[in-house]
Amino acid sequence: MPPTPAVYPLTLRIAADARTGRTVYADDQSWEVALGQNEQPAIALQTRYGGRVGLLRVVPMVRSESQVWYETQHLTSPPRLALLAPDALRVDAEIIPDVQVGFYAWVMHSQAVGGSLIFSNKTQHPLKLTAELVAQAMREKKPVPMSMLSLETPHGPAVGLSLGQIGNLQPVLLMERAHENPSPRLSTPLTIAAGKTASVKFVIAALPHLEDSLEEAYLWLYNADWNAHLMSIQRRQLPMIETGDDEVDAAIMLSQQAALRSLIGKTDHFPYPSPVFVRLPSMGFSPNGTGSDHIRPWEGQNALDTYQLASTLAVLDPALVQGIIKNYLSVQQQDGFVDAAPGAAGQRAGVLLAPFLAQLTALAYQYSGDRTFVSEIYPRLLKFYTRWFAQDADGDGFPEWEAGHYSLPMMLPHPESLLAQLESPELGAYLLNEGRALAFLAAEAGQQAEWKKAARHHEKLKVAVLDTWQDGRFIYRDRDSHQELVGEMLFRAMGDQTLAAPVILQSPRSVVIQVEGGGNNKPRMLKVTLEGIDRSGKAASEVVEGTAFTWYRGKGSAMTRTVWQRVDHLKVEGLSRVYEYQVKTPDFTRRDLSQLLPYTAEFLDEAGQRVCLNYLKENYWREYGLAAAETPQPDDLHNRMVLPWAMMIGLALLERGEPRLSAELFEKITSVQVKVLKEQGSFFQWYDVVKGVGLGLQEHTTGLVPLHWLMQLIGVVVLDGGTVNVLRPFGLKKKVALVQHGIKIARSSRKLSIKFASGHAVELPADAPPQIVRDPKYHPTQEPMIEPPAPKRTRKPVQTGKIPLSNDGGL
Repeated sequence: MPPTPAVYPLTLRIAADARTGRTVYADDQSWEVALGQNEQPAIALQTRYGGRVGLLRVVPMVRSESQVWYETQHLTSPPRLALLAPDALRVDAEIIPDVQVGFYAWVMHSQAVGGSLIFSNKTQHPLKLTAELVAQAMREKKPVPMSMLSLETPHGPAVGLSLGQIGNLQPVLLMERAHENPSPRLSTPLTIAAGKTASVKFVIAALPHLEDSLEEAYLWLYNADWNAHLMSIQRRQLPMIETGDDEVDAAIMLSQQAALRSLIGKTDHFPYPSPVFVRLPSMGFSPNGTGSDHIRPWEGQNALDTYQLASTLAVLDPALVQGIIKNYLSVQQQDGFVDAAPGAAGQRAGVLLAPFLAQLTALAYQYSGDRTFVSEIYPRLLKFYTRWFAQDADGDGFPEWEAGHYSLPMMLPHPESLLAQLESPELGAYLLNEGRALAFLAAEAGQQAEWKKAARHHEKLKVAVLDTWQDGRFIYRDRDSHQELVGEMLFRAMGDQTLAAPVILQSPRSVVIQVEGGGNNKPRMLKVTLEGIDRSGKAASEVVEGTAFTWYRGKGSAMTRTVWQRVDHLKVEGLSRVYEYQVKTPDFTRRDLSQLLPYTAEFLDEAGQRVCLNYLKENYWREYGLAAAETPQPDDLHNRMVLPWAMMIGLALLERGEPRLSAELFEKITSVQVKVLKEQGSFFQWYDVVKGVGLGLQEHTTGLVPLHWLMQLIGVVVLDGGTVNVLRPFGLKKKVALVQHGIKIARSSRKLSIKFASGHAVELPADAPPQIVRDPKYHPTQEPMIEPPAPKRTRKPVQTGKIPLSNDGGL
């Protein structure tokens, strides 16, 4: 386990593991353990209950007759990480020489967290200590009133701590053998014999009613088999990867944990766990109680973010990726349509999913080898793929995005409707790679005849995408004219002005209206009316309502459905002089990294690949990765790295015989992730490839270390405890050690060593060809891993008294 926090000043986050089946999508309470610096609590378990409280924290404190330990500077050694799982962690510290305290925290389910303080006395004399948990909560800069509870339980009289009214919750803290206090804390005295250990457990449960919180906390504190649950957590251990760089190793470990932590369990609308992309203590609460009002990262499985997350999940547990695929297929319609972002509460985007289903399936298959799964779903994957070619308005074999499709920030403030007017290299690349994945899966699962029926789409698309090749990149082109159209400014005016004179367009085009001004205040009654001559020469009129505008940082844009030859009259309603508006034609000349994505689809000849690669290095290669756009954007959006695109290109470099460049790009990305972890304390949705800072949403899974890419660079895949797939030569500079499913692997540019748990060992030369290495002694268990059952309910604890407490917390 890499050292923490010696590597980073981290806040470590934990949440209920979706694989246990104990998550609540509408009220998911996640937690973090803050490891403090000097003059701060050494350890604090804290949450925001989904935004219902500014901060609630519980701080462990240890007392003897003469000393108190809770701040970092009072410890002989600071806390260091000993265990990390999606739902649990343990940190160990020394309070005095030879006396160690471990703090174990475990999120049992979405509405309960618990843990223990574990003392180890390695001295020659017994110790008398008092373990305490001190609670504090702040809402709107004021302390939340708390109360000491007197209880009658099946174990006899006891005390508990009511943590007050927090939104619609009444959380309760219970602790084994606790004594009451005049301030918000619980205390348990301990006598620890020389050479022995002692521990005390606690649970916090938060439900809307106090009696329910009490029952839930008591249930997990006294009726749960903690040892069985801990063993289950340890069986789900993360792969251990050592690259020779402790900081990178820690980033890899934290990425694995964050990826698994980003899943919520099945719901009434999804049969399997689904991603929420950002799972923080400030999120997870649905005021309407259904989850349908969650923020964007929680509202559905959009394809690009899901693909990036799946690239790590597939390495850790390919069954989770299979479940995500089944979630998509659970909403598939008869004609093959799959919604672009179906959600766990039944949310829908209303447009077609980006073409990633076959790629997700190929990803899961590479780490599972499950041909049965592929065979079962292949017809539905094919149906989804062919549905995309019905999305081709001009019938040239190159489909277009639907208006309203999820778009990336560098496309803003262009209107979403513009996407339907474009033939996009990004979509072309996704469809070509989807076709490649379908062909691969067909060969693996004996579905070649089925693929042959659809292969004509793939071949026609190759020709169409290649037709957009221009000067080392693939251009955005107009759907109707097949030209890279340059934008034309037609009219600019203040909000209360109208079109001064008719405007004749150079060629028939749709028109974009862009509004800005007024700060962040969107005009409420905005409406634009246009009259003129359409492309067929007929008189036309169109009303663009305010709801059609796409807004980003004070700028709103909308595009007309009508293609105009001439605009005679334009009237804008609902704007004052503080606003300005522009009328112009769309500009397709902006250059971004997506225009190089067709490089990943393996259809360019060698000369074309070299030209494309040179263009990439000259225009996008930066100190910390790949820039998102070549054309400068407001707010430096062009310097943001879209990590899924970077990963696709990095994997393509590896496939095209450029392992050195692929490894260099991977190292650039991990270097900025390490830098941001150290300086900003978290992963981020995007990274600025020039400044080396994190941008966008904190802890977004898109910004994690892409584990699939790393495994491809190492050149091996561990399928199970007895099977290793050797893919290709080693692609990294330094030796790498990997432990997964009990198999120990060491690989360098000189050799590959594989040692199975049975003791069987294999050593291969550095240039060993692709092959499957099996352990002849391995006998896979037929029994699935079974999660320990939830504790059985018994007689409830009963509150017999309640004493209000002072709010100083005693810290």
